[in-house]
Order: sequence, then C-alpha cells, then structure tokens
Amino acid sequence: MLFNDFREFLDFLEDKGELRRVRRSVDRYLETALVTKKAIEERGPALLFENVKGYGVPIASGVYGTQRRVCLGLNTTPEAFVKDYVKRSQRLSDFSPRIVSSGPCKENIIKGRKVDLNKFPITWHAERDRGWYIDATCCIVKHPETKTRNASVHRLFIHAKNQTGLWMSPFNLWHIIMRYWEQGEACPMAVAIGVDPYCMMAASTSMPLEEDEFAFAGAQRGKPIDMVRCETVDLEVPATAEIVLEGEIPPHERKLEAPFVEFTGYYGDERLAPVFNVKAITYRDHPIYHDIITGPPPDENQPMLITNMAEIYKLVARVFPEESILDVYLTEGGCTYFNCVVRIKKRYPGQGKQVASAVLSYQGVKNVIVGADAN
Repeated sequence: MLFNDFREFLDFLEDKGELRRVRRSVDRYLETALVTKKAIEERGPALLFENVKGYGVPIASGVYGTQRRVCLGLNTTPEAFVKDYVKRSQRLSDFSPRIVSSGPCKENIIKGRKVDLNKFPITWHAERDRGWYIDATCCIVKHPETKTRNASVHRLFIHAKNQTGLWMSPFNLWHIIMRYWEQGEACPMAVAIGVDPYCMMAASTSMPLEEDEFAFAGAQRGKPIDMVRCETVDLEVPATAEIVLEGEIPPHERKLEAPFVEFTGYYGDERLAPVFNVKAITYRDHPIYHDIITGPPPDENQPMLITNMAEIYKLVARVFPEESILDVYLTEGGCTYFNCVVRIKKRYPGQGKQVASAVLSYQGVKNVIVGADAN
C-alpha cells in the first residue's frame, strides 16, 4: 500500500482496526496525552480525537504507538523491517524529491502579524512539563554550503503566538544551525506537521549530512516525494503536509526550555535553548493536528526509534559479512536505544566480542548481548 499523505494512512489504519475515533469532548491539557498513553500501554489502536474543547481541529495521536503500525506505514513487517529498510535505503539516487508548483499544504496561507500558533490544539503532555509543546515535527533545513536538505524530529515549546523554543541534541540539525550562526546569519527552518509515514520515518532516521532525508523517504515509499517551495524561506516541504510553519532560528537568542517528559520517562532539566520565530503558517483545509506521546516505555518514541535497529545493522554489516548478521533488536526496556541484542551466525572464536565492540560505537547504545546460532 502506497500512501500519498497522512490522511490516507489514517484511513488505512482505521480499515485495519488500528485506529479508533473518539467523538466525546476532550481537553488538550493532559487528557488527550494520558488517554493515548494508556492505549499504547495496552497495545491498543491509534486515536483520532474529533472533538477537542475550543477547537475545530482534530488531534491524531498514538499513530506510531506500535511497531506494527510503523511497519504498516512502510509496507513491511516487524520481522522484515530491518532488511527491507536497508535494501530500500541503497536506492536514494533513484528517488530524489520532485518539486511541484503547489499542493494541499497551500490551501490556507497566513503571514506576518496574523500568524498565531494557538489556532491549533497544541497539547500539554505531562503534569510537570513546562507548558504546551509541538512534538510530531518534521523540521527541515538546508546546509548553507551544500544546500542539501535535512529533516529531523525536535520538540517546540510555545513561547508566544509566533515563537517557539527548539530543543536539539548535537546531531545534524545542530551542526547545520551552527554553520549559519558562524556566518552571523539566522537559520531558515520549516516545520511540517502531519506528514506521510515515509517522511516521518526519514525525519526519525540518523543519516549522513550529505544525504537528503526526502530521497530516503522516496526510496522507502518506492516513489519520489512531492515537495513545494515555502512562502517566506528558501526551503521545500512535503506538498501534502497538514500544517507547515515557516521561520528562522536567530543566533545568540536563548530562552528557557523544559522540563519535558523524555523518552526515558524522566523529566529533562530546565535549560536555555534557541528560539524559532514563525513568519508564516500554511495548512490544508480541515487540517489534522498530529501529536506524539512520550514518557516511560512503552510510549510512541520506542516504535519510531526502530530505525536505529536498521542503522546498527548497516554499521555491523560494513565490518562483517552480511549473511552472518541474522537479526538486530533494541529492547523496549532500554527505551529502544540503550540495550541492543544481536543474533549472529558465528564463524570463528571471538566474533561475538568483535560484533559487540562495533555495536557499542553506535550513538546511545550502552549494553550489547550477542547470541550465536548453533551452526
């Protein structure tokens, strides 16, 4: 099944019994997040809250709350995911994004003083969070020299109707922003919310700076991603996104961010973080707001982080014969990040130790168990 947008994927999940509509009135303060967290813990369906108090915009949450749903979005299975992911990612050059003149995300355009993030039912996720957060983001920037697009998932804390905070670990987005700041320039950024599953998984994947995540998304889909140019910044975004925020990240400006409940289940410390000044918002008619639920495992981050399994497989396969690496699994107890189990076809004494050493070089992995087949 090939999905053209987030809506088609939601319809597909509903047909499969993997999505339930909630028609009773719900509150965006804690209620939607807590109900979704309970559904994820019980391996229940994704939820579409159709009646959010004070808003005419529904909230879709828990969409990637199980590995099965992640794999349904990528037309694979949990058992075949790693090898399908790796095989498809070898064809990036065949699926460069296609720039189109317009798309559904342009059906409504707001600029300047009319920009107001409060138009959308942004949620408060956990009781001790700092406030309202957007977290189902596909944050898009371009490297200032190579002009290569980069996409990643980062949370945005609402400071004002046209400004958010931006928390990021020191990975690709951080490095790109630093390049702009070193030149004394603000970094243009667009944030797409409610994108198709291929773009969402691409944004959740750690890739080299020289590779375009949207070519990766097209390779996973088997068809190039249609993208449109932004209104106020020199960037392109998925044409079928539900909501797009456009703006800039200025140098030298910081505001307090966090606490926020992290994927480990702990609250992060309060800290200073860059800000994102929103210059324009574009969105579809009758938009659907996508929300991701984090917290102690199981939560929605764990299934999304299975992309790390494939990246570890690729890392190990560069050192050892691919046929000797039978499976890679990141455990839920390790937040699908810290604890890795690798099954190998052992060919010589000490191979397990070598494999463990290679896996430990991957970001975040702290513990490795290597198991060998008998023959």
